[in-house]
Amino acid sequence: MTTIYFMRHSEALKSENINNSDSLQLQNEKWPLTINGEKIAKEKSEITELKNFDSVYASNYVRAISTAKYFTNNEVKIVESFGERKFGINDWNELPSDFGKRQFEDFDYKLENGESINEVILREEKALLDILRKHQGEKILIIGHSTALASLFSKW
Repeated sequence: MTTIYFMRHSEALKSENINNSDSLQLQNEKWPLTINGEKIAKEKSEITELKNFDSVYASNYVRAISTAKYFTNNEVKIVESFGERKFGINDWNELPSDFGKRQFEDFDYKLENGESINEVILREEKALLDILRKHQGEKILIIGHSTALASLFSKW
């Protein structure tokens, strides 16, 4: 039997990048864990049920990889498809005030350069099915992000 655990990354340290030429997307991907986030991830990794994974996967975001490192002795497999939804904006102030509500009322809603929930579901489902084919009978951990994981779960 294949067993999959899904986990949201631990507590992220949100930073404000001043005079930084990185795109908002790249800035978001670089957020590390807080000191408390590191502590929480370590504590969770000591729970018996959350030990001995055959494979550990994480999105390419620093906070997901930093969480995943506590659950493996070998390696973390990075899968960009498990990343958070791409907003398609250059500044957080560009995000419409009703964005959160609209994205879950209409799974095709998206901003001009962003992703819809349906697009997130498709990319994550494809990655998940690939993992299931490769790791039959194994215990797997996938570490991702709240909106992206909630989107994937809505499929079922």
